[in-house]
Amino acid sequence: MLSREPVVYRSIPTDDDLPSAPIDPTWIHGGTPHARSRPLDFPTGATLSATIWESDAGEFDWHYPVDEMIQILAGEVEITPASGRTYKLQAGDVVFFPGGQVVRWHVSAYVKKVAINPVRLSLMRRIAHRLPFAIQVVHRFRAMRGRS
Repeated sequence: MLSREPVVYRSIPTDDDLPSAPIDPTWIHGGTPHARSRPLDFPTGATLSATIWESDAGEFDWHYPVDEMIQILAGEVEITPASGRTYKLQAGDVVFFPGGQVVRWHVSAYVKKVAINPVRLSLMRRIAHRLPFAIQVVHRFRAMRGRS
């Protein structure tokens, strides 16, 4: 079972030395972007995952198979979803990308973000995560029934 204590990540440094995480070459449309990333260590059993990711200049498509929320930590980027509308993002901006889409990223010089995604859980893990709440509901129902 997960601890109920929060996991705190103090100011994520912008000069972090991240390992290489190449972008799929078929997604690249301009430049030679070099991406780097690393996952944040969340407790075992967490239902979210997070990754620190950065890239230098280039233009590429990013495929979002599942929902993703990001916050730009440093630099800037222009993103263009299928609608064709362009959004300029800079440090501090937060964006939610619904899963099942492709978004064009244009990085003029550098961008760094933290990305948060849901973890796909098996049916048994989903049930186990809800079990403590279900037990509380049963106890409250029994208590209420005993009062009437």
